Amino acid sequence: MVRLDTLKVEIPQEAVGVVYEAKTYLTSQTDCSSGLITNFRQFKVDALPIGVSQIKMKEGGNWHLTLSAKTLLDDYLDGLNINTLERALANLGSCLEVDPQILMDINPKVHRFDTTDNVPLAMLDAPTHKTVIDALAISTSNSFFDAKRHGGQRQMGIVIQGRQEAQNRLIAYAKHLDLARAKNKPFLMACKNPQALVKASAKQIRVEVNHSNHQTIKQRLNIGEVTLAEVLNSRALVNHDYLLKITNGGKQLALFNEIEMAMATEGQGFDGLRYLISQGMANLVIKSNCNIKEVQKAIELIFGERWRYHWYGRVDARGSMRGGLKYMAQQEIDRLSSHQLPLPSSNKITLKLIEALRLVA
Repeated sequence: MVRLDTLKVEIPQEAVGVVYEAKTYLTSQTDCSSGLITNFRQFKVDALPIGVSQIKMKEGGNWHLTLSAKTLLDDYLDGLNINTLERALANLGSCLEVDPQILMDINPKVHRFDTTDNVPLAMLDAPTHKTVIDALAISTSNSFFDAKRHGGQRQMGIVIQGRQEAQNRLIAYAKHLDLARAKNKPFLMACKNPQALVKASAKQIRVEVNHSNHQTIKQRLNIGEVTLAEVLNSRALVNHDYLLKITNGGKQLALFNEIEMAMATEGQGFDGLRYLISQGMANLVIKSNCNIKEVQKAIELIFGERWRYHWYGRVDARGSMRGGLKYMAQQEIDRLSSHQLPLPSSNKITLKLIEALRLVA
């Protein structure tokens, strides 16, 4: 079942009952070339219920509603879904009344949303949120995505951003740290038992994927039109599939494909030594998950028939061995192991997260 956090959806006039117009204000826009004036009605910010960021209407059109799962208060972690939407809409009653059945029958357009999953750390055998974030940072092996830390110690998260035209992204973070921020104080004060909510989120890793491009939404959710009913009734494993794509099908070693792509791109001008230096031995070791045999296979692929010369080094005039990438690689492995970084277990944690996203959906 698809769970949503932030959702921007149209609310047709037919689904709207009472509108408390005293809580709204009017604005207008004038087209300087044609002189055409367009009027808008919008609810005042201080009148909006908890979890609602905007309710706005273009004159003669539909209302545009932007809300988050925070409208569910203590049930926030359940997310907006086919079972909770009616409760979320009921909380709009201080501004306007929406009939959920008529709304679903009309099946209005959806403009953007986030799909969310809350995965218990216990399912991943991960002692801390940081362990999961570190694993994801290492596991982002698809060259079309960039990973960077997000939120520092306040949120303990990671953003994995696509470089494609549809700039969508996946975020994983510690939700309880986000809830502790000042901006969420009014929300927690509105909850009946905020301590229980924070305690529950502290035991989970939050995974979100942002969706704003209609073409990719259709593909990810396997739907024909981006409408409210189709989105909420989708059975697609959206976050699972997205993470699977980011990690190249859960296989963390995309290294050999990257080398072959570089060789094909540069053709006769490919310089193995230059490529190796640019990547850095530390990066090579990390991508090989600290496995000396995998590092050796990469060296064979880079240098071809002369790989042994670079791997084992050469004998100098005094009969001593010089150079040797094997020695450098082993040094890096020893250094990383001595720092007890979560590299050896990163594959297990990431693969468990992929499986957990399939199970919790």
